[in-house]
Amino acid sequence: TGAILLDGVPLAERSRREIARTVAYLPQGQSLHWPLTVERLVALGRLPHLAPLSRISQQDRDAIARAMAAADVTTLAARVATEISGGERARVLLARALAVEAPALIVDEPLASLDPAHQIAVMEILRAEAARGVLVIAVLHDLGLAARYCDRILVLDAGRLVADGAPSAVLTPARLRETYGVRAWFGSIEGVPVVVPLTRDSAQGD
Repeated sequence: TGAILLDGVPLAERSRREIARTVAYLPQGQSLHWPLTVERLVALGRLPHLAPLSRISQQDRDAIARAMAAADVTTLAARVATEISGGERARVLLARALAVEAPALIVDEPLASLDPAHQIAVMEILRAEAARGVLVIAVLHDLGLAARYCDRILVLDAGRLVADGAPSAVLTPARLRETYGVRAWFGSIEGVPVVVPLTRDSAQGD
């Protein structure tokens, strides 16, 4: 139990539009059904800023262009979103969230079903957003990418918070055994932290 505060104000006391302007959200496994162009799809991220029946302003167009550039999908602007690849689609959906230009961004499993190159591309985008002051909260299961790109990691076990801190303090051999029942290799390559799960810990049982 508890309360969620947004800038010190309980979430329940804010309007949906106010929340949508403040926290952008990219849900897990979002599918596309409408044959919109990529640019029109990204433009949906500006809806929280538009009054009913109003038209997109130049300010909105600029925000859309910035989001598409940040997610590296500008060249896809005229493509139909349902006809692009999975990796491209992931970046387009992220661009839609970026178009909100909210001070906080929540992404749920943004790397699911992506190949390694696209996973790194998405994490680089999120890291760049964090570098310019956006609060980025990401739900991840890839320990290696979490160790490399995140400043702070919260480890959950059956819905309970069991660790909170810097990657080096949180992702330890003991923690991974206790929480996930795995043994892992820890190292560093060119200054980049590396975490590779190796085997299940037989002591954990089934």
